[in-house]
Amino acid sequence: MARPMLRRENPHPEQMQAFRISCADCYGYCCTALCFFKTDGFPMDKPAETPCRNLEPDFRCRVHDQLSGRGWKGCRAYDCLGAGQAAARLYRKDWREAPGTASEQFTVFLTLCRLRQIGWHLVEALQLLPAKPLWAALEAQLAENQRLAGQPAGALIGLDLSAHQARVNPLLKQAAALTMQAAGGGKRCADGIGKRFRGELSGMDFSLALLIAANFSGCTFYGSNLLGADLREADFSDSDLRGAFFLTQGQLNAAKGNRNTRLPEGLSHPSHWD
Repeated sequence: MARPMLRRENPHPEQMQAFRISCADCYGYCCTALCFFKTDGFPMDKPAETPCRNLEPDFRCRVHDQLSGRGWKGCRAYDCLGAGQAAARLYRKDWREAPGTASEQFTVFLTLCRLRQIGWHLVEALQLLPAKPLWAALEAQLAENQRLAGQPAGALIGLDLSAHQARVNPLLKQAAALTMQAAGGGKRCADGIGKRFRGELSGMDFSLALLIAANFSGCTFYGSNLLGADLREADFSDSDLRGAFFLTQGQLNAAKGNRNTRLPEGLSHPSHWD
């Protein structure tokens, strides 16, 4: 018997386009504003608001096509969901031309990163058919998210997102619960480090799970929640992820797979996959 569909057509395709990164239109914010740690896949530690040694004067990365081979897996995995170019549009001069605004620009970038992450999950929740009773509330929070992100730089500095996040989180949890229930599951997996998974993973709750180096090759995901799961070096070769939800490009970038890996709409195969 055919399984029920879990997704509808994306009601906000314009948002998915806005979430695509454009490094050429950014001022190297992720290479400067963020701190690096060896434990997170970098070959060196770097404090926040300090330019990476590989950042060129034109804000390009001199080792971008060699990230994996040189040990920069943290960079390979990172995806700002378009926050970089959004922040750059708010300033007439970059932080090198106007060093007095550098800290402000980095703060705005990090705030927009959080708003883009929230927006991504709201847009995805609005595609989940079992979450239909929540669509109106989700639309309201998406509109509020867009309003907050559309403010001028001055309003974004010091913006407290805790109240907004507190309204969004319960909706995402409810949407996930309804979807996993519709998929006939809800089984929790919090720790799958190095574990071998097999077959169909229906309605599994992998949210915030440690799945580092887990082997999902050949698995099929149906109504499985991957919100915030740590997928570094997890292997999705020949797997079908189309039924997974709350999966991001950054998570895929940190994982392994191949051209036979089937992905949800809006996500793409990382360039380092076989």
